[in-house]
Amino acid sequence: MFGMNGSVKFRIRMFVIMVLTMITFCYAISLGNAASVMISPISLNIGSEKPATLLTLNNLGDSDIAIQVRIKRWVSGGFQDTLVDQSEIIASPPYVVIPAGGRQIVRLVDTNRGQSSDGEMPYRVLVDEIPRSGVGEGSAGNVSFQMRYSVPLFVGGPELNAADPEQRQVLANDLSRNLKTTVVTSSDGQPALKVFNGGSYHARITKLRVRGVDGRAVPVAEGLLGYVLAGEEVQFPMPSAISALRPGASLVAEVNSVELLLIN
Repeated sequence: MFGMNGSVKFRIRMFVIMVLTMITFCYAISLGNAASVMISPISLNIGSEKPATLLTLNNLGDSDIAIQVRIKRWVSGGFQDTLVDQSEIIASPPYVVIPAGGRQIVRLVDTNRGQSSDGEMPYRVLVDEIPRSGVGEGSAGNVSFQMRYSVPLFVGGPELNAADPEQRQVLANDLSRNLKTTVVTSSDGQPALKVFNGGSYHARITKLRVRGVDGRAVPVAEGLLGYVLAGEEVQFPMPSAISALRPGASLVAEVNSVELLLIN
């Protein structure tokens, strides 16, 4: 059960989900100095067959921008996310100044290739826009950030964004057998979708909708609902109408880009 603290965390998660829902194929961040940076891809993977992956930063603005890139281990539990310092995944280069209209490719390297623990390890890549005077200054605690952005990185798991649709379907079907979803009531009396991921890799849930007996679908969350890491349980706030699914109606979503039935 949740106490008052749980309710607060619940509302924070709702805010985060609303922000993430605004994201599509890539990130376009408008900065106060009339510059903007586009980041792609929006989800990264370092599989067992490769030691690194690439993150592309494009400056779409009319002035130079200074960027710092760091990687944190992503820990999810107790219905909140925590970012932890680590040293096994590094960014090269970690600091860069991108001229107006320019592009920079940052290499993310797994220095523990072949020595990592079994299963998928989740990380977050933090991309910070910092004042030009702050590049390379002292410790991270002495640098003031103007804009921060976070991109998920998964190491050691399968390539869930594989080009082959049949491969994506096989992986999604495997994950669906390990996803347990129920509609519950949170401590503040509002309905929520509780998802437990008993699989060995993450579930990225998007395009949640209710499908009626006539086959028509009503959107619940148009974009990204959120991530459920392997072995973790997450509750997502839902509209009040979701608690009264009519007989024959079902709850469907895209999980790792493949449509799956969550509740029937």
